[in-house]
Amino acid sequence: MLTDKAVRAAAAKEKAYKLTDSRGLYLYVSEKGHKSWRYKYRFEKKERLLTLGTYPEVSLAEAREKRDEAKKILREGRDPRLVVRRGRPCLCIGIDIRRVDRVRHGLRSYRAAMDELANAEKQGGRGWANDRVENSYLLF
Repeated sequence: MLTDKAVRAAAAKEKAYKLTDSRGLYLYVSEKGHKSWRYKYRFEKKERLLTLGTYPEVSLAEAREKRDEAKKILREGRDPRLVVRRGRPCLCIGIDIRRVDRVRHGLRSYRAAMDELANAEKQGGRGWANDRVENSYLLF
Protein backbone atom coordinates (compact mmCIF):
# COMPACT_ATOMS: atom_id res chain seq x y z
CA MET A 1 0.00 0.00 0.00
CA LEU A 2 1.09 3.51 -0.77
CA THR A 3 1.96 6.12 1.82
CA ASP A 4 1.56 9.86 1.52
CA LYS A 5 5.34 10.20 1.75
CA ALA A 6 5.84 7.92 -1.27
CA VAL A 7 3.23 9.86 -3.25
CA ARG A 8 4.93 13.19 -2.50
CA ALA A 9 8.32 11.75 -3.46
CA ALA A 10 7.12 10.43 -6.84
CA ALA A 11 8.97 12.37 -9.52
CA ALA A 12 8.97 12.44 -13.30
CA LYS A 13 11.00 9.83 -15.19
CA GLU A 14 11.77 9.18 -18.85
CA LYS A 15 8.59 7.11 -19.17
CA ALA A 16 5.26 7.34 -17.40
CA TYR A 17 4.81 4.88 -14.54
CA LYS A 18 2.32 3.70 -11.93
CA LEU A 19 2.53 3.45 -8.15
CA THR A 20 -0.02 0.86 -7.06
CA ASP A 21 -1.99 1.17 -3.86
CA SER A 22 -4.59 -1.57 -3.44
CA ARG A 23 -7.81 -2.94 -4.95
CA GLY A 24 -7.28 -1.35 -8.35
CA LEU A 25 -6.22 2.14 -7.20
CA TYR A 26 -2.93 3.56 -8.43
CA LEU A 27 -1.13 6.84 -8.92
CA TYR A 28 -0.20 7.54 -12.53
CA VAL A 29 2.89 9.73 -12.93
CA SER A 30 3.45 11.17 -16.41
CA GLU A 31 6.78 12.00 -18.04
CA LYS A 32 6.24 15.65 -17.12
CA GLY A 33 5.52 14.86 -13.45
CA HIS A 34 1.73 15.24 -13.53
CA LYS A 35 0.16 12.90 -10.94
CA SER A 36 -3.37 11.53 -11.21
CA TRP A 37 -5.34 8.93 -9.27
CA ARG A 38 -6.81 6.16 -11.37
CA TYR A 39 -9.01 3.20 -10.57
CA LYS A 40 -8.88 0.13 -12.79
CA TYR A 41 -11.89 -2.19 -12.65
CA ARG A 42 -13.90 -4.64 -14.73
CA PHE A 43 -17.47 -4.04 -15.86
CA GLU A 44 -19.40 -6.38 -18.15
CA LYS A 45 -16.25 -8.47 -18.69
CA LYS A 46 -14.26 -5.45 -19.93
CA GLU A 47 -11.45 -3.62 -18.22
CA ARG A 48 -12.31 0.02 -17.52
CA LEU A 49 -10.44 3.00 -16.12
CA LEU A 50 -11.81 5.79 -13.95
CA THR A 51 -9.72 8.89 -13.23
CA LEU A 52 -10.47 10.07 -9.69
CA GLY A 53 -8.56 13.35 -9.71
CA THR A 54 -5.09 14.84 -9.63
CA TYR A 55 -2.62 14.94 -6.78
CA PRO A 56 -2.39 17.11 -4.59
CA GLU A 57 -6.01 18.29 -5.17
CA VAL A 58 -7.16 14.77 -4.24
CA SER A 59 -5.23 13.26 -1.36
CA LEU A 60 -4.47 9.57 -0.91
CA ALA A 61 -7.27 9.19 1.65
CA GLU A 62 -9.78 10.94 -0.64
CA ALA A 63 -8.74 8.76 -3.57
CA ARG A 64 -9.34 5.65 -1.46
CA GLU A 65 -12.78 6.94 -0.48
CA LYS A 66 -13.64 7.60 -4.13
CA ARG A 67 -12.43 4.12 -5.05
CA ASP A 68 -14.66 2.62 -2.35
CA GLU A 69 -17.64 4.60 -3.66
CA ALA A 70 -16.94 3.30 -7.17
CA LYS A 71 -16.75 -0.28 -5.83
CA LYS A 72 -20.13 0.20 -4.15
CA ILE A 73 -21.61 1.36 -7.46
CA LEU A 74 -20.12 -1.70 -9.17
CA ARG A 75 -21.75 -3.99 -6.60
CA GLU A 76 -25.10 -2.40 -7.55
CA GLY A 77 -24.44 -3.48 -11.14
CA ARG A 78 -23.79 0.00 -12.58
CA ASP A 79 -20.77 1.47 -14.34
CA PRO A 80 -19.07 4.11 -12.14
CA ARG A 81 -17.99 6.13 -15.18
CA LEU A 82 -21.62 6.85 -16.06
CA VAL A 83 -22.73 7.56 -12.51
CA VAL A 84 -19.98 10.15 -12.08
CA ARG A 85 -21.56 12.13 -14.93
CA ARG A 86 -25.02 11.96 -13.38
CA GLY A 87 -26.70 15.29 -12.78
CA ARG A 88 -24.74 17.19 -15.45
CA PRO A 89 -26.87 18.60 -18.27
CA CYS A 90 -26.68 16.89 -21.63
CA LEU A 91 -24.67 19.12 -23.97
CA CYS A 92 -26.68 18.66 -27.13
CA ILE A 93 -30.24 19.09 -25.90
CA GLY A 94 -30.02 20.35 -22.32
CA ILE A 95 -31.82 17.47 -20.60
CA ASP A 96 -31.04 15.97 -17.23
CA ILE A 97 -28.47 13.20 -17.67
CA ARG A 98 -30.44 10.88 -15.36
CA ARG A 99 -32.94 10.30 -18.17
CA VAL A 100 -30.12 9.23 -20.45
CA ASP A 101 -28.75 6.89 -17.76
CA ARG A 102 -32.12 5.15 -17.59
CA VAL A 103 -32.00 4.64 -21.35
CA ARG A 104 -28.43 3.33 -21.22
CA HIS A 105 -29.29 0.86 -18.47
CA GLY A 106 -32.27 -0.45 -20.43
CA LEU A 107 -34.99 0.83 -18.11
CA ARG A 108 -36.63 2.71 -20.97
CA SER A 109 -36.42 2.44 -24.70
CA TYR A 110 -34.38 4.94 -26.68
CA ARG A 111 -37.40 5.79 -28.82
CA ALA A 112 -39.52 6.56 -25.73
CA ALA A 113 -36.84 8.95 -24.46
CA MET A 114 -36.63 10.69 -27.84
CA ASP A 115 -40.42 11.03 -27.97
CA GLU A 116 -40.35 12.60 -24.52
CA LEU A 117 -37.67 15.04 -25.68
CA ALA A 118 -39.63 15.96 -28.78
CA ASN A 119 -42.72 16.67 -26.66
CA ALA A 120 -40.66 18.82 -24.29
CA GLU A 121 -39.34 20.81 -27.25
CA LYS A 122 -42.90 21.40 -28.51
CA GLN A 123 -43.85 22.78 -25.10
CA GLY A 124 -41.25 25.52 -25.13
CA GLY A 125 -37.78 24.02 -25.22
CA ARG A 126 -34.85 25.62 -26.98
CA GLY A 127 -36.65 25.63 -30.33
CA TRP A 128 -34.99 22.60 -31.84
CA ALA A 129 -36.80 21.07 -34.81
CA ASN A 130 -38.29 17.64 -34.06
CA ASP A 131 -36.22 15.89 -36.73
CA ARG A 132 -33.04 17.33 -35.23
CA VAL A 133 -34.01 16.09 -31.75
CA GLU A 134 -34.68 12.60 -33.07
CA ASN A 135 -31.43 12.43 -35.01
CA SER A 136 -29.09 14.21 -32.61
CA TYR A 137 -26.37 12.46 -30.68
CA LEU A 138 -26.28 12.45 -26.90
CA LEU A 139 -22.88 13.87 -26.02
CA PHE A 140 -21.25 13.09 -22.70
